[in-house]
Formats: sequence, C-alpha cells, structure tokens
Amino acid sequence: RMEELVEEAVANGKKVVVFSNWTQITDEVSKRLKNYNPAVITGQTSDSDRPKQEKKFQEDDTCKVIVGTIGALGTGLTLTAGTVEIFLDHPWTRALYDQAVDRCHRIGQESNITVYNLLCKNTIDERVWEIVQEKGMLSDEIIDGKTRDKRKALLNYLLG
Repeated sequence: RMEELVEEAVANGKKVVVFSNWTQITDEVSKRLKNYNPAVITGQTSDSDRPKQEKKFQEDDTCKVIVGTIGALGTGLTLTAGTVEIFLDHPWTRALYDQAVDRCHRIGQESNITVYNLLCKNTIDERVWEIVQEKGMLSDEIIDGKTRDKRKALLNYLLG
C-alpha cells in the first residue's frame, strides 16, 4: 500500500516522508522506492550526512521521497517540501508521533499535509496504536482539567 500511496502522491507533484521505527524496514523501503531518488535518515546516518540528506529532500527536484526512522527523522528537521507523510508503524508515545508529524508542519509550509497511518487489523501494531491514542486523549483531558467521569477511575488507578 505504501508504494501505491507514494506513486499517487508523486504523480500529483507531491513529495513524501516515510517513517518507521526500524532500520531494517527503512532499508527495504529505500530499495523499493529507489526510482524516486530517496533521501535517507536513520540512526545509522552520520551527523555530517544528515543535513545533506535533509537538503536533498528539500531542494532536489529529483528527490521525491525521504525515508527514515522515527527517532532520527522525527525530530529537529524541517521537511516542508513534503506534503504527504506515511507511517509504516508507530512510536509508543503520542509525543513522538506528533513530533514526527510536525516535520512537515513547520514555518514556511504553505500546503495542507496528508498523514497516512498504515495498520493491519488484529495485529499488535493496531493495539499499540489504540493504546497510544487512548493515552493521548487521557493526557489531553488531564491537562485541560476536563477528565470525564468514565476516565476518573482509570486516572485514580494510574496516579493512586
């Protein structure tokens, strides 16, 4: 499905950011997307090469995709050339997810961003996604001071 989404986005003149937690996955994705001249940033990318890969994605019209691990690509970079983000798997916290999504939502971004979360039904990944979303909603409720009655027992249990 990822390959279809990339093909469709590029055909519509868009650039794509592909995230995974795992370098083994990003290595395979880079191979599958080699026709799009991908930039790559993972934990294995040297500190000196990271800015080069970021610049390649941002400025090189032949580079249609950047692929990376959520830990390495998900923080501290500006990827406003991208308008489509694809998550092949998800981090264990909503903060890491939000941080990764924000790579394209930066100052200078003039387009809407489309985010795809690829999940298979009845998998551990689906359950992790649900748990992370629930934790995020609970966190929002706590911060906003609007915890619903239904969640108060859970909150008391967690903080008790």
